[in-house]
Amino acid sequence: MGLGVWIFVVSLVLVLGVPVMVFGPDIKRHYQNKWLHENGSAASARVMAVHDTGRRYNYNPQIRLELEVEPEDGAPFNAEIILVVSPVHLSGIQPGAMLNVKYDPERPNRVALARP
Repeated sequence: MGLGVWIFVVSLVLVLGVPVMVFGPDIKRHYQNKWLHENGSAASARVMAVHDTGRRYNYNPQIRLELEVEPEDGAPFNAEIILVVSPVHLSGIQPGAMLNVKYDPERPNRVALARP
């Protein structure tokens, strides 16, 4: 291949590949959460730990929650979710707090906060 082709390939990888690597996980999480809200089973979950991921969206922190999910018809299980939360609501998401969640019974590691 000639130099022009290599430059084109590298440019294409940079233009398409970098955004996919940067935004891909967030886009995947968005569609997974959308599916869970529409099709997931309801449960309550106790917050076991809260971790700051270090990322910010419009000055709102992205956090990782370690949860103990308590389904109505099964044994409790542990799960993690990542979400962006307003600092105003952060005080309500502390260890020991109970949250309503939706989860996939086929894949219990897929959990999202239930919409109010």
